[in-house]
Amino acid sequence: RMDRRRLGQSIIQPSQEIGPRYVPWIVQTSTGQSLIGMSLGISHRDQTEQFLTKEGKQVSIPMQQIESRKLISQSIMPDGIHEQFTIDELRDLLALLSK
Repeated sequence: RMDRRRLGQSIIQPSQEIGPRYVPWIVQTSTGQSLIGMSLGISHRDQTEQFLTKEGKQVSIPMQQIESRKLISQSIMPDGIHEQFTIDELRDLLALLSK
């Protein structure tokens, strides 16, 4: 669990420290598709891997179609997102995330 200071830092500089569950991948498929997103896991039953894109869309890609995958060091949380909030809204957000 992160303290309020680290949470605030993560909002202001999202790529400085990315938790293991939130590491983004760039995936190239044999169909020519390119995707950037967080892996949500592999469905062994369906032989697919699910990803969550920065737009919040869940995408399933058949495992046999994944040609390459590479970790990227930039968070999918946009830089400067904190600028869209007032100080009071940021305070409220930090309080909510700290619970």
